[in-house]
Amino acid sequence: MNERGLTLIELMIVLAVIAILVSVGINVIDPTGSQGRARDGVRLTNVKNIAEVIESYRHVEGEYPQNTDISNESSLLRTTYLQNWPDPLDDEGKKDPDNWSYVYGLVDDGFVLYSPNSKLGCFKYQSDLVKTLDCPTSECEVSFSSLGDCGGD
Repeated sequence: MNERGLTLIELMIVLAVIAILVSVGINVIDPTGSQGRARDGVRLTNVKNIAEVIESYRHVEGEYPQNTDISNESSLLRTTYLQNWPDPLDDEGKKDPDNWSYVYGLVDDGFVLYSPNSKLGCFKYQSDLVKTLDCPTSECEVSFSSLGDCGGD
């Protein structure tokens, strides 16, 4: 008699192959890392946009905004140039101002603006270099009295 169907061994092999493919797929997709990279894209864009707004402010007003203008919602910077300061979101999309804020500071004849990224570094805009840098961790602890090229864009 020729019966058609799967034996228990064949069924277990198919299930084992499916389990292996699923575990490999989850590791390749890496949902947590993907969220961090996506937020990094937003953070980098925000740093570039804020820097552009600050440069526009200087062009029109003749000087860079003061450090306090960033947090003062009634300052000229916040009422005219940048009405919505970006929220400091962690990699999961939750507000976390202690660890994910956009930091602005005046230095000599310019400014530095940076935001931490998910690679334990930061995105840093320096007005003297007129570009946004992707910095390693050691460069993110910005000493606003000294500017330095931390490499990469």
